[in-house]
Amino acid sequence: MKNALERGENLSKAKQSFLNAGYTPQEIDAAVQKIPNSNRQPPRPLNQQPTPQTPSNPTTPQQNPQNLSKKTLIIIAAIGAAVIITALILGLFWNKIF
Repeated sequence: MKNALERGENLSKAKQSFLNAGYTPQEIDAAVQKIPNSNRQPPRPLNQQPTPQTPSNPTTPQQNPQNLSKKTLIIIAAIGAAVIITALILGLFWNKIF
């Protein structure tokens, strides 16, 4: 119920959807009572889409710290693999190179 309301669904439509899914009216009313009033959003018109949040500075792309750490780990792994391969090659061909 909470998710339906957060998506902007009308409370009566959400209730009807749960009734159609097989929930009893008592269960639905109990679920509605557990939702804080601040989360109950007024219904929006069907033809209106929610407005996307725009960043405060659109010229600077915002990076997710998790994605940044993924990129960093990939770079570190690639450098580590290059060092290991170089050491392996030098170890195998040390006498021929020097």
